[in-house]
Amino acid sequence: MADYSIIADFGNEIVKLMRDNLCPELVQNPESILLCPPFEKGEYLLGIHLYDIQTDGYYPQNEMVNIGEKQQRFPPMPVTLFYMFTVNTTTNIASKSIVEQRILCRVMQVLHDNSVFEISDIQPGAETSDEAISLSPHFLTYEDKSRIWSNSGSGSTSKLALYYKAAPILIDSTRISQPERVTSIKVKLDGKEPRHGISD
Repeated sequence: MADYSIIADFGNEIVKLMRDNLCPELVQNPESILLCPPFEKGEYLLGIHLYDIQTDGYYPQNEMVNIGEKQQRFPPMPVTLFYMFTVNTTTNIASKSIVEQRILCRVMQVLHDNSVFEISDIQPGAETSDEAISLSPHFLTYEDKSRIWSNSGSGSTSKLALYYKAAPILIDSTRISQPERVTSIKVKLDGKEPRHGISD
């Protein structure tokens, strides 16, 4: 579980992973790998776009979380993050596709080998026992991808991109409960005296 900054912190962790593995062989300037809004044009080569956030109603997390001996935190909110990786190259048209494909293939390779992220590495204050985040391919049909781009306002009906999803992202609740501790037990008897001896 993590606090409200986990989404931004996780995005920064992906950026760091990409910079560590793509620079300088494929991307000379680490600053050209960055988080940016979906479909945004700007000064970047590899864009990591968070294009959707969905609550996960199927995640089996509905128990209170113990905080010390006297307090309990309400269950966290599980969400799934959806990312898109795109290449924004200004090279000439003859080599643009090659550059794009090489970078995206390397991204797939890196994420295949580094698909699990420990919460304690992303947020130092988190518990080492907290559930890890898995970043895995999000399989969409060509029609779904075209729909995303056609509704983007970018003027493009499609573009080569990688689609991934990250889960579970468990965002801590701020609601705290202080259940009363059991200090005594009352035993109520039925009031009947035990019988002794043998009656006729």
